[in-house]
Amino acid sequence: MQKTESEVFSELESLCTSHGFIHGLALLSCMNNITLYEEEISSEDMQHLYEKERLIRTEISTVAGLLLKSEIKTDYPGVDVLSKLYEDVNTSLAVLHSAMFSAEKDGEYDNAMIKESIFYAAESAYDFQYLDMAAEKYSLDDAWFLEEMGFTCADMVSVGRCIESIIGRQVSDFLRRSHGILNDEVLNAYELPIDLIVTETGLSDSKVKTIIDLFSSTGLSNESFKSMSDFNVFNAKPIILVGNKYYCFSDYSLAQSIYETPFFWMNDDKKYRPISAQHRGQFVEDYVYRKMTSVFGAENVFKNVYIVNDNNETLGEIDVLVSFSDSVIIYQAKSKKLTIEARKGNGNAIQKDFQGAIQDAYNQGVSCAQLIISGVCLADQNFKRFNLNSSVSRCYIVPIISEHYPSLSFQVRQYLNTTITSEIYPPFIMDVFLLDVLTEFLDTPLYFLSYIDRRSTYNMRVFSSHELTVFSLHLKQNLWIDNECDMFMLHDDICADLDIAMLSRRKGVTGKHTPDGILTLHQDGFVRKIIKSLESENHKLAVELGLLFLSLDSDSIEGINQMAKKTVFLSSIDKKHHDFSTVVGDIGFTVHCNYYDKDAAEKQLHGHCIKRKYITKSKKWIGIHVRPKTYDVNYGVMLDFDWEYSAEVESVITPSRIQNTLVNIDGVMTQAKCPGRNEPCFCGSGKKYKKCCLR
Repeated sequence: MQKTESEVFSELESLCTSHGFIHGLALLSCMNNITLYEEEISSEDMQHLYEKERLIRTEISTVAGLLLKSEIKTDYPGVDVLSKLYEDVNTSLAVLHSAMFSAEKDGEYDNAMIKESIFYAAESAYDFQYLDMAAEKYSLDDAWFLEEMGFTCADMVSVGRCIESIIGRQVSDFLRRSHGILNDEVLNAYELPIDLIVTETGLSDSKVKTIIDLFSSTGLSNESFKSMSDFNVFNAKPIILVGNKYYCFSDYSLAQSIYETPFFWMNDDKKYRPISAQHRGQFVEDYVYRKMTSVFGAENVFKNVYIVNDNNETLGEIDVLVSFSDSVIIYQAKSKKLTIEARKGNGNAIQKDFQGAIQDAYNQGVSCAQLIISGVCLADQNFKRFNLNSSVSRCYIVPIISEHYPSLSFQVRQYLNTTITSEIYPPFIMDVFLLDVLTEFLDTPLYFLSYIDRRSTYNMRVFSSHELTVFSLHLKQNLWIDNECDMFMLHDDICADLDIAMLSRRKGVTGKHTPDGILTLHQDGFVRKIIKSLESENHKLAVELGLLFLSLDSDSIEGINQMAKKTVFLSSIDKKHHDFSTVVGDIGFTVHCNYYDKDAAEKQLHGHCIKRKYITKSKKWIGIHVRPKTYDVNYGVMLDFDWEYSAEVESVITPSRIQNTLVNIDGVMTQAKCPGRNEPCFCGSGKKYKKCCLR
């Protein structure tokens, strides 16, 4: 018979409170969280972290929390007992997962699926992000820290980093000794040497001891932990104190606790509580503003924007507004957490939390987007009015939160009510940790806008346990979904290359700094050179062309590179006009290369684009003039309007012989040979020659 969740939880508690189980906890931590590699870490070295059998952090935290319900003994239980404990705990955790799936309605706790997705949710942040951001999150509270706690936030973060480094070295040394792992030495590898922490941080012994004690728990301290979703003291205090010895089995849990727990310390101070809450909200806005200015420049990013009417009455407020070309990104920041009631599966609590954390922020963003599109006035935080550089045709709504919100992507699919128009794109929900990763790699306006546009457009058609997986796929092969595909799901192991790159950039781990893909391939070709020349240009044609090029797959890029290379080469040799045209999706593209003076060349380019757009019946056509040899873009033209019959254009479209036209034949660019009237046109439009380039 299928066991209930409470029955399995009780059995698991018996295992975790048995004699010497702290050695089992050390073994579980070592087996599930350590990655071994030689010289340079690769994605193959990381694969074990994404296997179904691996215990995730919430499972190990549950085991540790159950250990804290009893008096803890460090006596070594022996190889046989330790081995059996290890196997039995793994088995019980697997049964527990199955029991959670089949749970029946229990009073108010009626949403077993959401409860399961919350508990088994993927991590939304890297451990080093928690520590990096904690220093910024509490920077405004340093006076309170010094007065009430006796140390600064920087001191607390320094201790956290030091513990992470020491435990990493000790576990590595233990494994290198090759004495096996079923012995008492594995527990010693997780012991914290206070004197070494004092030496390496340069802090006083009393200050280090104070900080460590604040994050330490002891046996018999977790009696209220009676189900998987109850408050687990281990999550707030992940260092375990036994006698006079401290153990840290999860430096990730410690990093997250350093980021989250101080808020509750300040919240207990009734006098300081409103100040702390204000600082908490300000952190999110300041963080988003800083990240966006690093990408778009301070002149294109605005914080605390008010939307006002002619009477200076406030109609809406935007936390951070990015304006670039005809696009705006509207960030609405929140600092909400998922409550214990929601974690237990209370449907009303889940929806209430989601409303406060996501839906309200989204609704506010939509309201502001509608007002901006209507042309109302904007004012900065000092109520000084300003105007955007151009009219807005793309609005991206980005609700952003500062806390780890388990199962965010799943809940967005379940609960978010959206308003989508031709100007207001589907929302892109994220946290500050994802924004940090995005801006780490997409550090120019064009690259960042391209991903926001793609991710918003695909919206519910792509599903993964967290957004880092989707972004990793984008970096590797460009995020693109065929129109015939309704949805596809991504496995977490896609994230391996991104994980390695972040570890390399932020922690100095030897590995690839950038995943092979859109940021590394075709760097010397025509397409990448054009993208590079456009990536910071703040006008519509540059953005449209850049987004078009960034949507291409590798084969398309290579084909255009070949056409461009030969076109520019021929023009530089014979000093004559050469060009090529292609259609990507529903957008046409023409490149002219010649030595004509600007007026003549621009007139010829415009006329050519008018005819090509008309013949192919494309809604949008972009043309650029490229300088021979250098690939510099001199000027361009963009035609964006619906097709309609034109007697004037018809009169100038006449059959002509093919001259200076390149086509791709078996991967080789060559001069076009005239096809038959009813044969496919050489331009790749899919139409017959007589209805396309013959005209």
